[in-house]
Amino acid sequence: MSNLQPVYGGEPRLWRLTRGDGAGGIEEVVALIQGIICKKDMPPFGERVRYIILMVSLHLFHLPALSPASKHIRHLRQGVSITGLGLEDFQNQLNMIPDIAALFTRAVSEDKIQPNTIIGDLEDFSTLNASNRYFTPRKDAQMAKELTFHQDVDPYGHLTRLLGSAHMHIEENTVSYYERVCSGDTKYAASL
Repeated sequence: MSNLQPVYGGEPRLWRLTRGDGAGGIEEVVALIQGIICKKDMPPFGERVRYIILMVSLHLFHLPALSPASKHIRHLRQGVSITGLGLEDFQNQLNMIPDIAALFTRAVSEDKIQPNTIIGDLEDFSTLNASNRYFTPRKDAQMAKELTFHQDVDPYGHLTRLLGSAHMHIEENTVSYYERVCSGDTKYAASL
């Protein structure tokens, strides 16, 4: 933990957890935690979706009423919750999250940090709640390449309709889904 530090910047501009890369530079930290999905709020949305929940505030919004100019667009998120069903390895990884959150609290003024909702619970088990936004403010990603929503993610154009001059969909907003595939010789590979 001593070599971890939060850094603001990059493209898009946002806070990132970083560590030294061994060559005098820094690299973003990527955490891999295995668990069982116990809750999800992911696309695609059905053809006649009426409401969407903003995961940050748990507000319910009538999707057809949202427009690209809505101040709520920037909060729309996709996310999952995973659990380890009480396994010690999973719990040990969750126990590091408050220490990481404390690093950010020291770097960012407390009034600008949302309450930590990364750790939750499901009955008697701890959960890890992870999400990311569908859109990034254009002012924070001026050099980023804008992406279209994949047909599998937005088959009816609900998210595409919300794109406007203030927000864009970029690589930071995408989620990749991988499946562990076992071949006949018991070698495993990740399949996208």
